[in-house]
Amino acid sequence: MNLELTENIEDNLISAINSSDITKENDIIFFGANKSSLTMMEILKDYHFLAIIDNDKRKQGQLISGLKVYSPDELLADYNPNYRILIASEYYAAMRKQLETFGYKEGKEILILWHGNRYYSIDDETFNYHASKVRYGEEVYNEFRKDAPSDFIFICPYAGTGDMYLVGMYLEEYMKTHEITGYSVIVPNNNCKRILGLFDLKAISMEYAKIECLMMFCRMRGFDSTHSKVLNDGFNQIMVKRLRGYKNIDFNTMFRQGVFEIKGDYNYIFKQENADDIFTDNSLRKGRTVLLSPYANTITKISDDFWIKLAKELKALDYDVVTNVSGDEESIEGTMGLFVPYKQIISFLDDAGYFVGVRSGLCDIICSSRAKMAVLYPFGNVFGACSTYDYFSLEKMDLKTDNLLEIIYEKTDLSDNIDNLNKIVDFCNII
Repeated sequence: MNLELTENIEDNLISAINSSDITKENDIIFFGANKSSLTMMEILKDYHFLAIIDNDKRKQGQLISGLKVYSPDELLADYNPNYRILIASEYYAAMRKQLETFGYKEGKEILILWHGNRYYSIDDETFNYHASKVRYGEEVYNEFRKDAPSDFIFICPYAGTGDMYLVGMYLEEYMKTHEITGYSVIVPNNNCKRILGLFDLKAISMEYAKIECLMMFCRMRGFDSTHSKVLNDGFNQIMVKRLRGYKNIDFNTMFRQGVFEIKGDYNYIFKQENADDIFTDNSLRKGRTVLLSPYANTITKISDDFWIKLAKELKALDYDVVTNVSGDEESIEGTMGLFVPYKQIISFLDDAGYFVGVRSGLCDIICSSRAKMAVLYPFGNVFGACSTYDYFSLEKMDLKTDNLLEIIYEKTDLSDNIDNLNKIVDFCNII
């Protein structure tokens, strides 16, 4: 599968997730036993997959990545509103028509994540599809302008925690340089608002479908004439995204120079509230507490066996071990689940002393803490011209260099990560 098609699928899946068209409660069915379905599985690795459907009788009955391939008739005869049937194929029109005979509808149970015509054709259907989005974006823009007629509009289309952290770090300097006073920051969810609140920045939450159309309208009309700017390192911009990793361009550099036009070093540390109550309420010891963070939205998850073993090893060395949890996330066996608010997280880690986690946006937020941080990165080329480590390394991004251990893992099983586990234990246990 070519890079451009993969990026289109990824962007559209992110859109579907942000707009709640796909949730972790849905049963996901992939239409087509092909590489596109495998790509979607990798992106949606933490979601619930039910099956693959395919009209090719030679493929039916096979197992692909642990999923059985069914004929559409066999699996979909009884309508189920909880199904989400994902299509990424140039034959989308025939597939959609077939699914509609079972009662499923596009935009509800049927989600078309990619088809060649939608992006590259000049036929009426494609033109009307894009035109309708731009027209709706104009409606969103005009409605927004009723309440904020002169504000400069900053659009944040992606709900990544790390993205929001960098926006918060650089936005004030950008507005100062460009003499922007009145402003509005539009974000896709309340978590983004909380992160920007750490920097005393106010944001407006808007559902992703509206943000996408607003962004399309502003791009079509012109960002200068609409007094707007997209704050992202290449969202929905294929050629810009390919700069990731080019000549060692990292995530921070893309934001600092590419998005905010800031040259040289610039760091903003947000204010923190004291976290003593967390230690007292949970009977945790300062200087002897390890916060595990095994969850991330876009990183391949390491097996629970790894985290359970690591927790046991650290507890045997007389550390208090807790798991950072949010929402429906579960604590690692043998540890206590702990939710630490962003406004206290750095203060908490400064006193706790230790953090071990997969690379996520949380790592950006806590990088200024004094704690020892062991951060794990999956092996592989997944971001433009570089690997996850090359693009997101905290050391390469100049966000943290002291008390930092960065590890690249190739496989997720405990047996393949014993050496990495031992490195982490040794790293934590060096006084």
